[in-house]
Amino acid sequence: MAGIIVFFIGALVASQIKSADAAGIPYQMFANLITVLAAFAAIMFAAPKGIIKKSIYAILSSALLVVLWGLPSHFGYDPTCLLFRGTLDVACWTADFQPKIRIFSTLGQPDWMAAYLAALIPLIVALLINLSSGGKLVFNKSFSFLKNHNFLIATALFVFFLMSYLALIYTQAKSAIPAIWVVIPLLLIWYFWFYIKPKFDKKKLTLDFKIAILIFLAVGVATFFAGQPFGQLQKFTLDGIKAMLAKPSPAKTVAKPTTPAPVKIAPAAGELGGTDSGIIRLLVWRGAIDIWKNNPVFGSGLETFAYAYYQYRPAAHNMTSEWKYLYNKAHNDYLNYLSTTGTVGIATYLLMIGSFLFFSLRFIFKKRHKLSSKDLLIVALLAGYGTILLTNFFGFSVVMINLLFYLFPAFV
Repeated sequence: MAGIIVFFIGALVASQIKSADAAGIPYQMFANLITVLAAFAAIMFAAPKGIIKKSIYAILSSALLVVLWGLPSHFGYDPTCLLFRGTLDVACWTADFQPKIRIFSTLGQPDWMAAYLAALIPLIVALLINLSSGGKLVFNKSFSFLKNHNFLIATALFVFFLMSYLALIYTQAKSAIPAIWVVIPLLLIWYFWFYIKPKFDKKKLTLDFKIAILIFLAVGVATFFAGQPFGQLQKFTLDGIKAMLAKPSPAKTVAKPTTPAPVKIAPAAGELGGTDSGIIRLLVWRGAIDIWKNNPVFGSGLETFAYAYYQYRPAAHNMTSEWKYLYNKAHNDYLNYLSTTGTVGIATYLLMIGSFLFFSLRFIFKKRHKLSSKDLLIVALLAGYGTILLTNFFGFSVVMINLLFYLFPAFV
């Protein structure tokens, strides 16, 4: 709480520091830097002992600040605009960045924020379930549990989980959201099968089982009210039901023109009115494969996609709304490695991923009859790692995602 308060008060103070000509000493930048360092110091003061615990604590605390910074922008109140322009609104963003449609917080792009949150949500779930298992939380009629330290932490973790999932939904990311829909049920099924089933009693349900059910229901309820990015599933949300129940307006009679107007067939539109991102991705992927076909062994060279793509870019790309954009990534990490590092590069990359998953899963299955709370954290890290593998297929990893991509195996 101290860290959060320091962070937002510091940001508010920094927003009042202006330089008329944007020259001289950048006092606002220094104020922001001091704010971040002070908030981080306050947060880490409460961190548990041990390098891995401290690291996970720091990562999740940072994610909490990212979520708290980004959620208000969905409702038209962006702290970024307050910081740089002194107005708590979204007017500081151009038409290409509309946080009321897709939030991005401090990550700069909705899909990056979504991939970041998707990787961390399984870890929050595992921590919450671990805290509720083994009799660490006890409820009674006297409400003394309200004074229980573990109860307060568990409540905070559940609220954190709910906010993180809502922030994920508000990014409208078509890769990270399905990744969570796959990973969270699998994680809960794993926990039920190997942790709850051996001691399951219908007459006396354990608290960790109730928490697991609550998490599953929370995902469904939040999706129902907040919506989701797939038009085909919109009829299962509150907005979709309202649209179906709404009475259609009476049709107006319009005189037919004597000369039929020419029909223009426009490409499928994306969230902000441009060509659908899926169509553009397929074109870029085709170009990436053509780069590899012409450079099969070592590819076009490290970080040369922006240069190589122009040589093999499909002509159809010129008919999209992003015809003038510079593509320095293939929007698919695997195809990006394939095109720029060739068969040798993609083979070593997949070998690294495959070997980590193989040895980790072998370790977990060997211990499946005597699993501990620490093993559930390992499975959660594997689940988070799995979301990164899925989101990297439809996008590309930025610095924060790559940090998690290498830190999660290190933690395991």
